[in-house]
Amino acid sequence: MRNTPPVQEQCINTLHSICENALANPNDPKFRKIKCLNKTIMNKVSPCAYGEDFLVAAGFPKLVELNEAFFACGAVTEKNDAQGASGTTATPTNPTPQFNGKSVPPFCFLKINVSEECPVAILRRLEIAKDLLHKASLLAVQKTERWEREKTREKDEIEIQKQRAKEAIREDKERRQLVEERKQAAKKKEAEI
Repeated sequence: MRNTPPVQEQCINTLHSICENALANPNDPKFRKIKCLNKTIMNKVSPCAYGEDFLVAAGFPKLVELNEAFFACGAVTEKNDAQGASGTTATPTNPTPQFNGKSVPPFCFLKINVSEECPVAILRRLEIAKDLLHKASLLAVQKTERWEREKTREKDEIEIQKQRAKEAIREDKERRQLVEERKQAAKKKEAEI
């Protein structure tokens, strides 16, 4: 399914805000750990094709903490797996299993700790993502404007077609009424003769 330009624009602007906030507050973990069930994520990012994928590529891997999913940037985790390892990185080395075509973590983290200090590599990745999203946002605005003009033009054309159809029906009724009046007049003449 393709997303409409307004949906794409909303997604791009939301992703840009997330990256911008994480960069503006690199030492504040609350800007780097986002619930997947967050209303903004659910309404603006998740419905858009590849919205969540971009967020993951920007440095917010999708992790599960006690049956609740998060996007966490610069996270250190304590995982619950067969070996009982703790203090692992947020990127599992094993292939990720698939469920309904989507990746799911092979284990559930007991605790996701977003460090106070955001790693420099992740900050650089966020800067690149932010720049890319800024450029994409400018293009998305233009695309949305074109799409809205096209929709308005289509709506206007439909309205014109409706008006033409109504006019044709009215003219047809008038023509039929005129034909009926002529028939009635002809019948009166025949009756008088």
